[in-house]
Amino acid sequence: MSAFSFGLNSFVFPKGTYEKKKIPSIDAPAISKPLKEEFEKFLEYAPARRLSCNLRNLLLWYLIHAEGEYFFNMDDLLCDLTYLFDLLDTAEKEFPINK
Repeated sequence: MSAFSFGLNSFVFPKGTYEKKKIPSIDAPAISKPLKEEFEKFLEYAPARRLSCNLRNLLLWYLIHAEGEYFFNMDDLLCDLTYLFDLLDTAEKEFPINK
């Protein structure tokens, strides 16, 4: 399940809102052992599926109650959350922890 199944598939990111930044390849030794261990520990205590569902529910609740008054750049938030949801969906497949 990708983030777009959340209902963001009709959202179009305005041109220039998001610039893809060059980051080290995942294959490169950029992910240190401590970072990997912390990520695994994080997913053990906050399973990806549960966190993803909770964040989606929180976002929906906020969007309903904010009534269009946002004190931040909503375009950036939706873009960032889209990629976070994709990461969590992938993590759920890689680390299937049921809690």
